[in-house]
Amino acid sequence: MIYGTTTSCVGLISAGTQLSILNSVFRECGGGGQGLAAGSVPSQQTIDVDGLVIQNTSTGLSLGSNVSATLRNLDVQGNILGVFADASSAPCTVSLHNSKISHNFIGVETGGGTPTIRLDNDIITVNNTGLQLGGGTIVSFGNNVISFNGLDGSPNGSAALR
Repeated sequence: MIYGTTTSCVGLISAGTQLSILNSVFRECGGGGQGLAAGSVPSQQTIDVDGLVIQNTSTGLSLGSNVSATLRNLDVQGNILGVFADASSAPCTVSLHNSKISHNFIGVETGGGTPTIRLDNDIITVNNTGLQLGGGTIVSFGNNVISFNGLDGSPNGSAALR
């Protein structure tokens, strides 16, 4: 458990980083901090998360250029922004599986450039805005629950399960 920090709970700042997180809790990261912040570095960062709770931060996960992230079994709640992907200077690809994004101001958002967020068997509910497109693509495999948000939003891409 990481909590009560004055900045991000975990921040990746080095290029070429590989990070794995298993069964952890990040909460109350202060000062506009993020639960997990990565990206905007000159070479690829690879992130693999399975079983992470993120509560009461500014942004739960802030993933920028040169990030490739596979996120499973997340519970992201009570944040201003749940999951954010930005590809302003290089690609950013996020795969979100079997996760719950709830009680945030914005659940899932794409930023500048052409980031890609793939949704598979996720529940995005009780946010002010469920999905918000700033750029790029939110792809749905068609097995998600996106409902009971103030504004649900819609994926702008789809893919078949194989």
